[in-house]
Amino acid sequence: MDGKLAKRYGEDADGSVARIGVGETFDVRLPENRSTGYRWAHTDWDQAIVQLTSDEFIPAPIERVGANGEHAWHFTARAAGETALRLGYARGWESRAPAKTFTLHVAVSG
Repeated sequence: MDGKLAKRYGEDADGSVARIGVGETFDVRLPENRSTGYRWAHTDWDQAIVQLTSDEFIPAPIERVGANGEHAWHFTARAAGETALRLGYARGWESRAPAKTFTLHVAVSG
């Protein structure tokens, strides 16, 4: 990752504001249990302000059938402004609202 890692945000940051400087990087990490068919997916945000640099699933340290892992997104603040990162936890084949949602409001200062 380029830049300085500013902070890591988890489930407890849902609905909060992340104050980041241009050039800084940050992570969003949420628990994910792929054995249930549920996956976190991002919907939208202003990519001119915040750029996604990687998106990965991190398995549980102890491999067990049905164990929770973690979904991690790594972002870089590219320009001053505000945007909201919105994520939904759903099964891709179902056409209903996500079982869970997560929103992080990002305020990037120059």
